[in-house]
Amino acid sequence: MIEMEDKKEGSVCVTGGTGFVASWLIMRLLQHGYSANTTIRTDPVVFNGKDLDIMDEECWTDVDYMRSLGLYGGSYVVNKTLAERAALEFGDKYGLDVVTLVPT
Repeated sequence: MIEMEDKKEGSVCVTGGTGFVASWLIMRLLQHGYSANTTIRTDPVVFNGKDLDIMDEECWTDVDYMRSLGLYGGSYVVNKTLAERAALEFGDKYGLDVVTLVPT
């Protein structure tokens, strides 16, 4: 249960409010007297035919399919996928460990 203080500290917008980190941040903001608004992404994420119960470095969003849909916010999905692929290739090339997050 979230305990609200009587005083109001102000309003905050937290992007990606359905994600793990953002949901905890929202809870803490509310506990400390802030008003919280959030954004959520409703675009579908389409993977390359892999079993969605197991996601690893071989499971990628189908960039061409996402582009063909022309969805609002689709460019985010496309660019995040391309940037993560480039980062992983860079890590492989230079012997670096790379961690990426799948937004939920």
